[in-house]
Amino acid sequence: MPLAVVTKDMYSGFNRFLCFRIQYPATKSYLFPIALQVWAKHMHKVGRSTGTAYGANTIGAVIGGIVTGFVLIPLLGLQLSISILGLAGVWIAGIIFLVFARGSKVIGRLVPLTAAAILTMAVVKAPSDLFDTVVKKNPRLPEKLALLSLEEGIATTVSLYTDSEEDALWLYTSGQRIAGDTAFWRGDQKMLGHFGILLNSNAKKVLSVGFGSGESTACLARHKLDRVDCAEIAPEVVDVSLRFFRHLNLADKLNDEVNMIYMDVKNYIHMTDIKYDAIVNDSIHPRRFADNASLYTREYFQSARDHLNENGLFLSWIPRHDDVPPSVLDSIIGTMMDVFPHVTIWYMIPNPGVYFLLVGSERPQYFSPKHIENELLKDGVRKSLSETNITSSMDVLICYLGDEDDLGKAIKSFTINSDYRPFIEFSTDDNTPGLEAFKQFITNFRTDSIYDHIDWTDFTEEEKGQWLADYQRAYKASTYLYMANSSDNHLERLKYCVGGLRILPDNIAFLAARAKAEKQLFLIGQTMLQSGKIDNAMYVAADILGAYPQSAFAWIIRSRGMHDLGDMSTALASARHAVKLDPDNAIARFNLGDMLFKVSEFAQAIAEYRQALEPARRTHKLNTDNQIKALEALATAYAAAGRLPDAIAAA
Repeated sequence: MPLAVVTKDMYSGFNRFLCFRIQYPATKSYLFPIALQVWAKHMHKVGRSTGTAYGANTIGAVIGGIVTGFVLIPLLGLQLSISILGLAGVWIAGIIFLVFARGSKVIGRLVPLTAAAILTMAVVKAPSDLFDTVVKKNPRLPEKLALLSLEEGIATTVSLYTDSEEDALWLYTSGQRIAGDTAFWRGDQKMLGHFGILLNSNAKKVLSVGFGSGESTACLARHKLDRVDCAEIAPEVVDVSLRFFRHLNLADKLNDEVNMIYMDVKNYIHMTDIKYDAIVNDSIHPRRFADNASLYTREYFQSARDHLNENGLFLSWIPRHDDVPPSVLDSIIGTMMDVFPHVTIWYMIPNPGVYFLLVGSERPQYFSPKHIENELLKDGVRKSLSETNITSSMDVLICYLGDEDDLGKAIKSFTINSDYRPFIEFSTDDNTPGLEAFKQFITNFRTDSIYDHIDWTDFTEEEKGQWLADYQRAYKASTYLYMANSSDNHLERLKYCVGGLRILPDNIAFLAARAKAEKQLFLIGQTMLQSGKIDNAMYVAADILGAYPQSAFAWIIRSRGMHDLGDMSTALASARHAVKLDPDNAIARFNLGDMLFKVSEFAQAIAEYRQALEPARRTHKLNTDNQIKALEALATAYAAAGRLPDAIAAA
């Protein structure tokens, strides 16, 4: 049957059959010794009895696997399927013992059946949503998460959570977070969705490995390619994402824009004869999700290399230093260098995350600024990338860290990760060095070898000179951004951002990083105020203003601190100044409303609360909890002003 016409349901059932036999081998083995002994005594011929029993066992195992994968789990779910199969085994063992046990009293032979009956009653009395309850109460998950949806699959269990603090959705498979709709996670998804096209000016056919929230495939589709394929082993991931991440993925247009292939990508690559211009390995963390370590082996990298066109690129997500031991990171990079003659490494500096992008190829890699700029002109591409602070070819190319020569100098020794000798999932090395190692790696490793990889086609000498001058400024400024991202001190991060903005005053990446550092410092100051440490909070505000005098958040801290000290005049003046510095800051508006209410200026307080609650106000908008607080404050202000119908409506 041609691969293109195999349906999603057929793939799903086939995967269930294979995976069930792998995950539950005991279903064919724990009864076999009993059955063999009984049959041998009955037949009195060891060879024939063993062969017959083993043949029957094998046939039963195959039929059981097919029925389980195609019928039981899809219809009944994992909990009920496992219960039925487990009880069936116990009952069969009890019946065999009752019928064939010799030399035992009837009462003794009934003991196994009695145990089976007790177990059956226990299963019947057990909650029908036991599996859901276990997932919902997973102690490893933050308390702020609430389970929204759960889908059982034979390859994985997909769970979706809401985060009330961040107004976000989190997608988990087998307890491992793989996607979300916060800016942090979307940077990961967008880099994997865009960089394969931006770095390869010949890209027309692309394979994306893993679906996640579906944003990566949506990004690929925006480039208007000839073919976009996506291999996803778990159809349940796609089903959940198409329901809850429609604001990120292609939703109802998915099958019009993308060829979905529901199977393990290693098997797919072995089966297909299609060659791609880019293969994007959008993988789950290989240490936290051990099954995924197979997508970092020499054999898989070799298969990917064999299925690339002449100038094709293989791009793989890999974790950063502060997320894995150095030996594991070196193994992944070294294994790829062992397969691909040419390798470059990238880091999403305009929108930092805890990952690198490793790019392997058969031929030397050259990157065209002209091609990147042309791609950024496409509908949807510029908008999508601007959300990760990328607006030009320079923003893309400052993400470059080095090539195979640079990597060879940095990685002196490594262990090959192979299907036959797996390393990264079985390594006992648990030394994860943290941000300091990442900072050292960037400081010692980052090179200017990017100049050896620029494709100057269609550039005049004047354009080339101007681009190089602009790039050098961007490169110098980006060093500040690297330093900011590799520091765990928020004040230090703020200072690095201010330094970078002196070079590139309007750079959106620096503006976003500065705002994030401000917000973190504000939360620290707010916590101090709540615990009564007013002087400490005022010191935090002073530190912020020392680095960045225009910080609205510092003035909010000062306003609340002065309020707690009883100086309402200064508190109100500081609140007004915060709004003046950042009129679109909903938190500053909310704070000013509180200060106005305290001095009985109810009409003005109402106006500020309403401003804070405006949906269009996107700069530091209020999260759900603070929106509720603002509505409560608005209702109180309406009541104090005598506007009871408005107060009731707000309440």
